[in-house]
Amino acid sequence: MRSFIISLSALIVLFVFVFLNSFFVSKFSSEMKEMVDKIENVGSTEQILEICDAWERRKFFISLSVPHKQTDEVEKMLSVLLEKSLHKAENEFFETKALLVNAISEISNHGAINLDNIL
Repeated sequence: MRSFIISLSALIVLFVFVFLNSFFVSKFSSEMKEMVDKIENVGSTEQILEICDAWERRKFFISLSVPHKQTDEVEKMLSVLLEKSLHKAENEFFETKALLVNAISEISNHGAINLDNIL
């Protein structure tokens, strides 16, 4: 009976962790989308650096439940967006911004608790 209680407690802790992580990933991805949407012009290098800092602070916890392919895509798009901002390449900047929002949406989809992610 004692081992059953220990096993059940471990399972409950695991489920709580999964739900909290899913909540964290969806909340952070929403915040990231809002931050990216606030970028209005090509010369917004400071805003992009703030987004990069926020990403670096939370990347570890997101990587716990999201495939590295998705996190690497966000990092790549952030670095390309920063580069396009520094070079004032307006058309490519807004294209990369849209790709970054899409990559963040993919993170939100992978971190969510739904039937597709369970199966």
